[in-house]
Amino acid sequence: MVCLSHWLYNKFMNNLIVLNKNDNVGVSQFIIPEKTKIEGHEISTIDPIPFGHKVCLKNY
Repeated sequence: MVCLSHWLYNKFMNNLIVLNKNDNVGVSQFIIPEKTKIEGHEISTIDPIPFGHKVCLKNY
């Protein structure tokens, strides 16, 4: 069973699911096209992101 507070915190941004605000990764729900800006972060995709793949949310 999912904790309600975690459920309420789930963010859906540009087809990414971020389960916790401290996470530095998101999981794609759909194919994300190349050159898509990730809302709330100063990054964009370089290549298309396949369904179910993890995406780093920080620019290293």
